[in-house]
Amino acid sequence: MKANDIVSDYESLSNLTSEMRAAANAGEWDKLISLEQLSAQYLGRIQSAEASTPLNDSSRHLIVGLIKKILDDDTEISKLTRSWMEQLQASLNSNRQELLLNQVYGAG
Repeated sequence: MKANDIVSDYESLSNLTSEMRAAANAGEWDKLISLEQLSAQYLGRIQSAEASTPLNDSSRHLIVGLIKKILDDDTEISKLTRSWMEQLQASLNSNRQELLLNQVYGAG
């Protein structure tokens, strides 16, 4: 793989993280999971290629910018998913309490 191919994969990964961020923002969790699986494939390719491909300063500079953007997207995705998980946990706890009350006092 050439340095340009690695940069291209980082660009594709950056585009994917933008889509993932939009999906998380819209609450499209299935889409987020699907995109996350695709991003893992890019990461695998990048990691194996970087080990054997020398990068010039220009490529490194582009990649650093892309990584910063990817990490920014990842931070926002984490915040959004954490919020969703907290809401889901609260809902599950509420349902569990309702079920326990119904078991103790019987359904009205």
